[in-house]
Amino acid sequence: MGSTGPRPRASGTAGYIEFDVLPVALAQLDSEFVVTEWNREAERLFGFGSQEVLGRRALDVLRSSIGNDERIASRAAISRGQPGRRVTDAITSSGRRIDIEIAMDPHLDATGAFTGGVLAFWDVTDREQAQLALAESERRFRLLLHDLPLPGGITDRDSRIVYVNRRLASLAGRSPDELEGLVWEDVYGAFEEDDRFWDAFLAGSVIEQYEGRVRTHDGSERLIAWMSVGIRDPDGELRMEASIGYDITDRRASELALAEASADRLALIGEILEAERAERARIAEALHDDTIQVLASSLVVLDQAMARTDGSAREQMARARESIAGAVERTRRMMFELRPALLEEAGLAGAIRTLCEHIAEDAGFRVQVRAPTARFAAPDEELCYRTVREAVVNAARHSRATVVEVSVEHRDRALEGRVADDGVGFDVAAPRQPDVARLHLGLRAMAERVRLAGGEVTVTSSPGNGTTVDFTVPVREV
Repeated sequence: MGSTGPRPRASGTAGYIEFDVLPVALAQLDSEFVVTEWNREAERLFGFGSQEVLGRRALDVLRSSIGNDERIASRAAISRGQPGRRVTDAITSSGRRIDIEIAMDPHLDATGAFTGGVLAFWDVTDREQAQLALAESERRFRLLLHDLPLPGGITDRDSRIVYVNRRLASLAGRSPDELEGLVWEDVYGAFEEDDRFWDAFLAGSVIEQYEGRVRTHDGSERLIAWMSVGIRDPDGELRMEASIGYDITDRRASELALAEASADRLALIGEILEAERAERARIAEALHDDTIQVLASSLVVLDQAMARTDGSAREQMARARESIAGAVERTRRMMFELRPALLEEAGLAGAIRTLCEHIAEDAGFRVQVRAPTARFAAPDEELCYRTVREAVVNAARHSRATVVEVSVEHRDRALEGRVADDGVGFDVAAPRQPDVARLHLGLRAMAERVRLAGGEVTVTSSPGNGTTVDFTVPVREV
């Protein structure tokens, strides 16, 4: 390794102490490129002492793989005063091969003649190995992306294209080779949604999945769902990112068309429900202004006639009065069902509770009701209300239940309802039985109304185990 005795020194060399203690491996050369000084850092780096190097050319001692022709050309350039810098390899005194970077600072006299210079050496073994590892990672990703039918590419931290496969290059109408080295934005366009991706990339992280746009060669834009991974050097520093994309332009257009169609359908259902509501209101008003008024007048006439009559005629009139009074009550309930004023005044919860209590009183079962007090769009409230009504009326007519539970909850932009009874139940797979057929008709009509509005109805039942009707009604913002 290094010598332990006095260090030789070329005569006339100034600043030897400073030269020797600098934290860089240095060698002083004369006009013939022979080493005249060899500092301690050079001894430490290469393991050769001064007495082994002085008087010889440094690269001969280090057995660099630079060819003889290259050395001659390099020395000629340096002799003309041109600084030199390159990376090569060297073999230390222990026989270990390392990568070194060499920089030459030539010295010229007043006439421009080369008088020597200083060689500086840096160990770049780790850096070179990192570059090789990075290049190997890039090579593997290139092989992975090359034949994929999906767009794929590699970009560096400067947003320059390192590689794109044929599918991605075709979007730009060019070949992969033509695009390498170009700035991504210049080729595929700059879009606002890409900023978050590039900001993360420059900060040392990669957004693994995101959607971005690319501009194609004909000026149109495609929406790409990208999946990205980082290519890092051995120190973990992010150098490049490799991405594979899936063109979702057509799928998104279909989703948008479907959403628009769904919105149109909901609007149409709203118009239909509003038309039905107006028609029911007209009928209810006619019942109130005509039928109930006539029936009420008849009751007054009967009461007056009964006051002047006795015997069997009075009894007949009393029976007639009872029938007319029952008709008045039924007509009033029909009016309530046609136009539930409570739905407008007290909201969904109040209207459902009143409806269920009236039906339960007539049918002779107990009812438990739970419903949201919030208000929703009128068509949605009415659809929910009438769905509950159909299910509870079915329970009153067919179930012979003792308890009916009604619940409605607002969840995920929908009203989710359930009407469950403890009655006799039925076989949902046997619609040909007369009673079941009638039940199925009402349930099918109810389910179809909800389905057209974008909701769903499910009926669960079996003989002896009661019936449960679950439904979902989409709600819109009010």
